[in-house]
Amino acid sequence: MNPVLGGIALTLVSVSILAIMTVVRWWLARSHWDHHPAGRKGYLNDVILMTATFIPMIGAGLIFRIALLSDRTTPLLPYLYGGLLAAFAVRVVLRRIHPFAPANQRLTDSRLAALAAKASNSKKAD
Repeated sequence: MNPVLGGIALTLVSVSILAIMTVVRWWLARSHWDHHPAGRKGYLNDVILMTATFIPMIGAGLIFRIALLSDRTTPLLPYLYGGLLAAFAVRVVLRRIHPFAPANQRLTDSRLAALAAKASNSKKAD
């Protein structure tokens, strides 16, 4: 098997799973949509933006998979693991800078507002 094609195929599987997880995350948060400043579409945009922070890890995973599927991996393993660690560090940093940090804050605020609304509705029922 060609290592490049194998790595690309496995990466496409990873991207597909990530896309499905994004849609499921968005759909399960239906109660949060009304509390987001931009509504349903704004919530989806923020979820997609936060999912985009995985791009460096997907790229590092592609390189890692291609290297593992090739026969000459042993001398490269420390660099490959270092690359995965660096991609994770980039993801952590990305979540803290603009435009990712405000998107994360809007998602958190809408989730907390939905929980507060649910709690106030349950107190009214009592």
